[in-house]
Amino acid sequence: MANSDADGAAASGAAQEDAGRQDARHEDAAPAQAGAAPEGAHPTRTVSVMAEIRRRMATRVLTAGEKLPSIRKFARDMQVSPSTVVEAYDRLAAEGLIRS
Repeated sequence: MANSDADGAAASGAAQEDAGRQDARHEDAAPAQAGAAPEGAHPTRTVSVMAEIRRRMATRVLTAGEKLPSIRKFARDMQVSPSTVVEAYDRLAAEGLIRS
Protein backbone atom coordinates (compact mmCIF):
# COMPACT_ATOMS: atom_id res chain seq x y z
CA MET A 1 0.00 0.00 0.00
CA ALA A 2 2.79 2.45 0.79
CA ASN A 3 4.20 2.01 -2.72
CA SER A 4 0.89 2.99 -4.34
CA ASP A 5 0.78 6.17 -2.24
CA ALA A 6 4.33 7.02 -3.26
CA ASP A 7 3.52 6.26 -6.90
CA GLY A 8 0.47 8.53 -6.69
CA ALA A 9 2.54 11.35 -5.22
CA ALA A 10 5.18 10.94 -7.93
CA ALA A 11 2.52 10.93 -10.64
CA SER A 12 0.94 14.03 -9.12
CA GLY A 13 4.32 15.78 -9.06
CA ALA A 14 4.93 14.84 -12.69
CA ALA A 15 1.52 16.19 -13.68
CA GLN A 16 2.26 19.48 -11.91
CA GLU A 17 5.64 19.65 -13.64
CA ASP A 18 3.94 19.08 -17.03
CA ALA A 19 1.39 21.80 -16.27
CA GLY A 20 4.22 24.20 -15.44
CA ARG A 21 5.93 23.45 -18.75
CA GLN A 22 2.67 23.96 -20.62
CA ASP A 23 2.16 27.36 -18.99
CA ALA A 24 5.69 28.43 -19.86
CA ARG A 25 5.20 27.52 -23.52
CA HIS A 26 2.22 29.86 -23.78
CA GLU A 27 3.69 32.89 -22.03
CA ASP A 28 4.28 34.77 -25.29
CA ALA A 29 0.80 34.06 -26.64
CA ALA A 30 -1.80 36.78 -26.27
CA PRO A 31 -4.07 35.95 -23.34
CA ALA A 32 -7.52 34.79 -24.36
CA GLN A 33 -10.44 36.65 -22.84
CA ALA A 34 -12.12 34.44 -20.26
CA GLY A 35 -15.25 32.90 -21.66
CA ALA A 36 -14.47 33.95 -25.22
CA ALA A 37 -15.44 31.66 -28.09
CA PRO A 38 -12.69 30.29 -30.35
CA GLU A 39 -11.99 32.40 -33.42
CA GLY A 40 -14.55 31.76 -36.14
CA ALA A 41 -17.02 30.12 -33.75
CA HIS A 42 -20.31 31.64 -32.70
CA PRO A 43 -20.19 32.89 -29.11
CA THR A 44 -22.39 31.19 -26.57
CA ARG A 45 -25.39 33.05 -25.20
CA THR A 46 -23.58 33.48 -21.91
CA VAL A 47 -20.58 35.03 -23.66
CA SER A 48 -22.93 37.32 -25.60
CA VAL A 49 -24.56 38.53 -22.37
CA MET A 50 -21.12 39.11 -20.84
CA ALA A 51 -20.07 41.07 -23.92
CA GLU A 52 -23.19 43.25 -23.69
CA ILE A 53 -22.44 44.10 -20.04
CA ARG A 54 -18.85 44.94 -20.99
CA ARG A 55 -20.11 47.10 -23.89
CA ARG A 56 -22.50 48.95 -21.60
CA MET A 57 -19.69 49.59 -19.12
CA ALA A 58 -17.32 50.78 -21.87
CA THR A 59 -19.91 53.20 -23.24
CA ARG A 60 -20.83 54.40 -19.73
CA VAL A 61 -24.41 53.17 -20.04
CA LEU A 62 -23.55 51.31 -16.82
CA THR A 63 -21.32 53.21 -14.42
CA ALA A 64 -19.38 52.19 -11.35
CA GLY A 65 -21.65 51.55 -8.39
CA GLU A 66 -24.80 51.43 -10.50
CA LYS A 67 -27.11 48.44 -10.16
CA LEU A 68 -27.03 45.88 -12.95
CA PRO A 69 -30.24 45.22 -14.85
CA SER A 70 -32.49 42.71 -13.10
CA ILE A 71 -31.95 39.15 -14.21
CA ARG A 72 -35.47 38.79 -15.59
CA LYS A 73 -35.48 42.10 -17.44
CA PHE A 74 -32.04 41.56 -18.93
CA ALA A 75 -33.01 38.02 -19.95
CA ARG A 76 -36.06 39.43 -21.78
CA ASP A 77 -34.01 42.19 -23.41
CA MET A 78 -31.33 39.75 -24.57
CA GLN A 79 -33.86 37.02 -25.44
CA VAL A 80 -32.10 34.42 -23.30
CA SER A 81 -33.12 32.41 -20.26
CA PRO A 82 -32.67 33.90 -16.79
CA SER A 83 -30.18 31.13 -15.97
CA THR A 84 -27.98 32.38 -18.82
CA VAL A 85 -27.92 35.87 -17.29
CA VAL A 86 -27.14 34.39 -13.85
CA GLU A 87 -24.23 32.44 -15.37
CA ALA A 88 -22.94 35.58 -17.12
CA TYR A 89 -23.19 37.65 -13.94
CA ASP A 90 -21.42 34.89 -11.98
CA ARG A 91 -18.56 34.76 -14.49
CA LEU A 92 -18.19 38.54 -14.54
CA ALA A 93 -18.13 38.56 -10.73
CA ALA A 94 -15.46 35.84 -10.74
CA GLU A 95 -13.40 38.03 -13.09
CA GLY A 96 -13.82 40.93 -10.65
CA LEU A 97 -15.63 43.08 -13.21
CA ILE A 98 -18.85 43.27 -11.19
CA ARG A 99 -19.88 42.68 -7.59
CA SER A 100 -22.89 40.61 -6.73
